[in-house]
Amino acid sequence: MMTAKTKKAMILDLHIPYCVKPERFQNRYFAVGSNEEKNAYLAALKKEILSYDGDLDEYEIRAVTLSGGSATVMSPDLLGDLLRTVREKLPISKGVEISVDAHPLTICTPALTGIASGHPNRMELIIHSNNEQELAELNCSFTPQHIQNSILFFKRFHMNNCGLTISLGIPGQTRHSWMQTLRACTIIHPAHITIQALHAGKYAPVNDPSETERRAMYEDACRFLSENGYLQYSARHFAQPHHGWLYQLLLMEGASCLGMGVGARSLYDGYAIRNTNNLKRYISNAGDYEKITAQVAEADDETMMQRYVSLRLRSTDGLSEDAFKEHFGRDLPTNIIQSLEKTEQKGLLTAENKIYKPTLAGLFASETDTSR
Repeated sequence: MMTAKTKKAMILDLHIPYCVKPERFQNRYFAVGSNEEKNAYLAALKKEILSYDGDLDEYEIRAVTLSGGSATVMSPDLLGDLLRTVREKLPISKGVEISVDAHPLTICTPALTGIASGHPNRMELIIHSNNEQELAELNCSFTPQHIQNSILFFKRFHMNNCGLTISLGIPGQTRHSWMQTLRACTIIHPAHITIQALHAGKYAPVNDPSETERRAMYEDACRFLSENGYLQYSARHFAQPHHGWLYQLLLMEGASCLGMGVGARSLYDGYAIRNTNNLKRYISNAGDYEKITAQVAEADDETMMQRYVSLRLRSTDGLSEDAFKEHFGRDLPTNIIQSLEKTEQKGLLTAENKIYKPTLAGLFASETDTSR
């Protein structure tokens, strides 16, 4: 029998695509939908969860996230039921972290009461900015006052493990307004702060901050958050001591990933799998693996090693040759070493005692990746 110590670590992403209204300049899919459609989506997601019952005995799920940026727009009672299903039907570890993406406009007593039945232990509030004009530029449906109200509700419900996600690169954003948002965050004193980078120039108009301005703002954040007790443990992720986001930490350690929901991605058992992006198809066929799967590819050793190296170079601890050998049972391949040497020559990492660590420039380069 496989014990918990020998089981492989897995992280679970339950993707929620729905929102109050679509926001501008962000590289992710949004859906609005009626209450009937959103409830049907959660029912479909539950079917997909149940379809894995008994199929993941080799794994232990150590972190779960309800992702998408606005999970709390859904029925709180159904979200609570969904999380209870995860706990009852999947191989969840005793100390599992369950994180929920929260939208400021939706946080209230009924919402938190309903979700609490599924026992989440982490909330991620997607606030983007504390500047009303910048929120309007993003087409957000909430204001700084809604953000403050959300924080008060979290405190009332004793939800102390909370993160804030803010956006760098909002059209019209300045170093001054950026510092105001950072100060507002540290006053709230969340356990975790994530910086979401908008794609400079790709989606935004001409008043998008320049690359130089974005770099300066990133450096401002690193310095200011460090002065206020936050440790940057990976690109864009800052936490108070011992409050790193477990989902991210496990991801950087090479944990297997299981994604559920429309457009969700998985990587485990040697395969990379992507669910359909067609919302209607997903709702109609959830639980039927063949009908909701859009793409399957074999994840060979080369793919897995490149993924591991890329993720480790987003970590401030960097990539250790000894840890790589322990993980894969072999030394770093020559082609990867050559690639690391070229990256070092660009000033994006340092190499010492067989450990490759990203420089601030390297972390900024990773910071432009908006994937969470």
